[in-house]
Amino acid sequence: MRKKCFKRITVLLMVIMLLPLNVWAAGTSGEADITEMTPEEAEYYIQLSGTETIQPRSGVFFDLTLGVLKEDDRLMVVYSTNTRETASELGTKEIMLEVKSGIFWIPVASLEKACRSNARMHSGGFYYNNPVKGSTYRAAAIHYAIIDGKEYTSYASTNGTTF
Repeated sequence: MRKKCFKRITVLLMVIMLLPLNVWAAGTSGEADITEMTPEEAEYYIQLSGTETIQPRSGVFFDLTLGVLKEDDRLMVVYSTNTRETASELGTKEIMLEVKSGIFWIPVASLEKACRSNARMHSGGFYYNNPVKGSTYRAAAIHYAIIDGKEYTSYASTNGTTF
């Protein structure tokens, strides 16, 4: 019994050690690597491209759009949050760009809370200036709305996009 357990643990450790993991530096360069878009720029890119429309889990949201787009030597992350009713606050709590490393998604850039007041629609996004050729990226966001004093949230993520 002890030998079987030891063999299983050894095999598990070997498998974990063989997984390709990259270590990403956090904090120092992430802030300088992004440039926030204006709502007008984001809306233009959403209309121009084939961003993904995510089916909202809450009946409050009309639709949620999220996308990772390639442009020359940078990536663009765009989003749109739409509600059926006017929200006192509407937007994203956080939107992240993640890179695939083995079986994990590692955050490389993020934009904290972006919102509008008394609105039914909010668009935004950012440019990521230092993508690595051949790497796969995705966006993940927490969309939110405050309507009649109650907060509604919906998590969304895109499929991977190779740069």
